[in-house]
Amino acid sequence: MREPLGHGADGGRVERRGGGGVRGRAGGAGCRGRCLGPLHHGSDGGGSIRVPAAFCGGVGLKPTGRRVPRRRWGAGIAQFEADGALARTVEDAALMVAAMRGGDARGPGRRPRGVLPGAGATAAAGGLRGLTVSAPPSLAADEVRAGVAKAVDALRRAGAAVTDEMPDMPEPSEALGIVSAAGAVVEYGRLAEAHESRLTDYVRRSLARGRGLTGADVASAYADIDRVVRAMEGLFEGHDALVLPTTATTAPENLARVPQGAGGAVNPWLISTLHVSLANLIQAPAVAIPTGLDRQRMPTSVQIVARPGDEATLLRCAVVVEEAVSGVGRPPLA
Repeated sequence: MREPLGHGADGGRVERRGGGGVRGRAGGAGCRGRCLGPLHHGSDGGGSIRVPAAFCGGVGLKPTGRRVPRRRWGAGIAQFEADGALARTVEDAALMVAAMRGGDARGPGRRPRGVLPGAGATAAAGGLRGLTVSAPPSLAADEVRAGVAKAVDALRRAGAAVTDEMPDMPEPSEALGIVSAAGAVVEYGRLAEAHESRLTDYVRRSLARGRGLTGADVASAYADIDRVVRAMEGLFEGHDALVLPTTATTAPENLARVPQGAGGAVNPWLISTLHVSLANLIQAPAVAIPTGLDRQRMPTSVQIVARPGDEATLLRCAVVVEEAVSGVGRPPLA
């Protein structure tokens, strides 16, 4: 229930926090390629693979939901989780997810069909002529947006047509936040009551929010999720991929707070994760790719999202972006 102070710290700078729970440790270790190895497993229910990868200057690949057999089923955010990989390259992440892929006959629903290709195979397919990519304006820090612009330019040079289309739909992060808070109370509420003093403020606030929700609140959130899914199905009828910032900011300072309204406070972690919930809600594959460093030498990242089941297109685009920014902003190996 508590996170170590240096959890997911970027570049050894413990004042900067990568977050992402246990995936934060994997992101820090995997992206820097230290003694724990070059490949790391993670689960992503709301960015927990992609955000640590972004903050640490590495690659984070979340495949289509159920592409990898599910390890748990439950309420809330567990419904939107996918197991994937954190690594230093798109190729490594793709190979690891390909090795983990399969179906889980124990759970409801159907697994995606088809073979997950390695990034090398997608690179051999040539350019991106014939693909259409949406790169809508996004709320993010200037240097994060500059990295996204570099990625979009690389996709365009490779032959992809680029638009800025984005459907009108409910805010994905708000809907996921409500469902997550309600699920946390269902799964951990009684346990938390017995250990209230040991919980962090963040966990206490999350549980308090969940306890304060009504059935109508949760039902409304699920209705919003359905609207998001339908809106994105419409976008993907005419587009092959969506390009967004992975995080709105670089890694925030440890446990920092910024003013919000009348005397309240919000963790910059929540601000930074605005753009990752969408892929979870629609069960789509998404990949975080480093785009360089900001003025404080903190990693920036771009996120590519493809339609559910289409990892092949996702990896084609990811390889193009990775090659365009190859070696830019890579964390040191030691």
